[in-house]
Amino acid sequence: IVVLNGHYENVWPSIEGIELALDAVGRDEGSGLSILRMDHWEFVRPQTIDQIFPNGFPGIELEHASVLETSLMLAIRPNQVDLGRSLNPGPAKFRPYPRFPRPPDEVPPAAVIPMTERAPADNS
Repeated sequence: IVVLNGHYENVWPSIEGIELALDAVGRDEGSGLSILRMDHWEFVRPQTIDQIFPNGFPGIELEHASVLETSLMLAIRPNQVDLGRSLNPGPAKFRPYPRFPRPPDEVPPAAVIPMTERAPADNS
């Protein structure tokens, strides 16, 4: 079984889901069951990152609903993307530690952390 994650915030839920599934069916190594969990961004070549982000890659943590995800959706489901509705609040600024509940000024209202305007379909 392959679990391919395409959204940063799903890293831990996907791991938990796999662990819960293994709890339910058993972890017998002799059963032949094998689960491979991957994140799509781990397979992007460095030269592709350099091409998409000529001014530097902000890191996958700041790519929430941004250039990579938007470019992929423009390539595979362009009718589902309305760039006219995209917001470009600029790069998010986070403290070096998490605080709960999050102060409202830490999370952009649209939950788009960097920019989507540089997200053409040919990036994908």
